[in-house]
Formats: sequence, structure tokens, C-alpha cells
Amino acid sequence: MEYDFETWQNRASQGSAKWNAMLELKPDVSPDTVPLSVADMEFLLAPEIRDGLCEHLGTAVLGYTQPTPYYFECIQQWLARRQDLQIETEWIVPTPGVVNGIGLALTACTNPGDGIIVMTPVYYPFYKLIEYTGRRQISLPLTDTDGYYTIDVQKLDELASDAAAILLCSPHNPVGRVWTKQELEDIGEIASKYGLLIISDEIHGDLVMPGYRHIPFLNACPDMKERTVLFTAPSKTFNLAGMQASSAIIPNKELRAAFEDAKMRSGQFALNALAYTSTELAYTRCDGWYKEMIEVIDGNRQLAIDFIQREIPQAVVSPLQGTYLLWVDLRYLGLDPTELEKRMIAQDLFFDEGYVFGNEGAGFERINLAVPRAVLVSALDRLKAAVDQ
Repeated sequence: MEYDFETWQNRASQGSAKWNAMLELKPDVSPDTVPLSVADMEFLLAPEIRDGLCEHLGTAVLGYTQPTPYYFECIQQWLARRQDLQIETEWIVPTPGVVNGIGLALTACTNPGDGIIVMTPVYYPFYKLIEYTGRRQISLPLTDTDGYYTIDVQKLDELASDAAAILLCSPHNPVGRVWTKQELEDIGEIASKYGLLIISDEIHGDLVMPGYRHIPFLNACPDMKERTVLFTAPSKTFNLAGMQASSAIIPNKELRAAFEDAKMRSGQFALNALAYTSTELAYTRCDGWYKEMIEVIDGNRQLAIDFIQREIPQAVVSPLQGTYLLWVDLRYLGLDPTELEKRMIAQDLFFDEGYVFGNEGAGFERINLAVPRAVLVSALDRLKAAVDQ
């Protein structure tokens, strides 16, 4: 390969959130342990981004910075090229992160007390955002059939009459599903029937395994265009979460104005000066790195699945279609979530514990595969030791 996906750095001294969390749980952890929890990568930064930022800093003035027309063009061209999504410039509202943006969308586009449907288990900030904005969570448990998750459309229809919006995770974190066009159309039909808003978190939309295709909700359900707020970002794809750059795509003029008003009321006037440049570099110079990164994740996916099926056959691994996060069912151990977590930590394993994704996640582990191959092999060996304990 042209790029280095095998070198890793100890990020404890860099202020990394997940490394700090690991050290809080186990201060004496082995110095060669890498946490496989929070969804950022343990790969080196794409050299095109690193070198491009260095070049930019040679002449940049880091004052208050607003997006240029080129910034919007880069987003439009990437989405058109990679996801076949055609969007207008005026639809794009920059936000300092998708979680932040979803909170703004709930505040601006729904009312206190409104019911918000989430398909569980799901990315855990969804729960807090609904709570913090004074909305009401309506849970639709996904149907788990031997690790393969589907949407109970009939149940969704029943719940929709008491809701104002569906908070969609596409591809779905943590179960790794890339929703089919039919599944998205089913969601859109129900949303249209009850006049619901769709808030679609598509931050993992570029992270799709070979043989699958992410379909943006705006493409699957164009008739829902005026009732959709879609979020996208380079942060997961290129490991740029710390740059705090994402986009809300809002075709409806009134919803967009309400969103922008909520953004201003919260004191968000612009992104940081390097957020724009890093996005432009990622979307225009990093196709080669992106292609190889997908190959590495896919290889890690297959390695992990083969290992678990061979060495821990009682475990159930959900097919990873999208994201770089493997969802593993260890309920056969019969451990409560606290005991399962303790057993993992004892083996220097720091995954995202399944229970944080909701009640349906108790007894599961979410394993971050965006790591060098040697790091993953070592972790899998320790996982075998943990379950054999």
C-alpha cells in the first residue's frame, strides 16, 4: 500500500478523550495498550491533510474565518461523487459537529414535549440530546435475528402517530447496518403519512464495506425533501473529529432559517479557521488514502469475524456493512454489564460497552476496527482470554 496504516502513536499525552478515559479506568494499564472504544481512528493522519495544513499555515492568518465558495463546492462535489447526492449551496449550514447540529435541529424544528423516535440500540448521544432539549424519547427496538438487525415497520407505524420526528442513524451505529432503499422508503412513507420530520445522521455514510452502498435519505425519499435535515461530515471518514466541521443539509427554506436562528442564539457564528481547510483538503486530495483505508477496515473486519467465529463460536457477530465498529453479542457468558466490563478491563480491553447504547445493548461490546492490524490481533487474543476466564 502507498499509505502507512500500521504505525500507531500513544495518544495519552495528546489529550485524546478515549485514551484519557482508558487511563481513568485503569491507571496502570500496559503502555502498549490501545483503546478500541470511541469512534475515532488510530491511523496516522492522511499526509495530504497534514502537508496541506502545514502549507496553509505558512501564510494563514487565524482570525475569524467564514466559509468560502470553494468550501461549499468541495462538499457538494464529494457528496455528488461518493454518494450520488446533488445538493444546492444554500442548503448547507456549517456546524461544529453532528451531535451539536442534531441538538440544534431538535430545538429549532420540533417543540418541547414532542415525541422523537429512535431505533435502538443506537448512538448514545441521541438519548441525551432528546432529554436535554426537553423532547420525549420514543424507542423502537430493532429486530435482532442472529445478529442481523431490521426495522419493524408495523411497530414504527404504530409509534409514529405519537411522534413529531424520527432521529435516523444511517448507516446505523452500533449495529453496522447500511439501510436498503426499501427500508428507507418505508421510513419515508410513514413519516409522510404522519407529517414527521426526518433528522438523518449520515456521518458514517462514506464508511461502507465492499458490496454495500449508502443511500442518502434525500435520494431514497425525494418527496420528503422539505421535511428532512441531513447531517454529514468528513470527521469519521478522515479522522477529523477534532476539527469540529460538519454540515446540516436543509432544503426547506423555513426549517433552514429556524436552524440558523437557533445556531446564532447558541453563540455559534463560525467554525474554527482550520476546519474549513481540513475539509477542503480531505475532499479534494485524499481519494487514494480513503480507498486504502476502506481496504484496511474491510481486512480488519474479516480478520475479526474469522477469529471470533473460530475461537469464540458462542459469540454472535453482527454483519458489518457500514461504519468501522463491530457489534459483538457476548450474552452467552451470562454476565451482567458491570461484570462484563470488569472482565474486559482486567485484560486491558477498552471497548464501548453495549449497555451505553440502550437496554438492548446490554451484554454486547462495540469494537473499533480503525486500528493497525497488529493492535487488533493483540486485542482479539486478549478477548479470547477474557471470555475463557
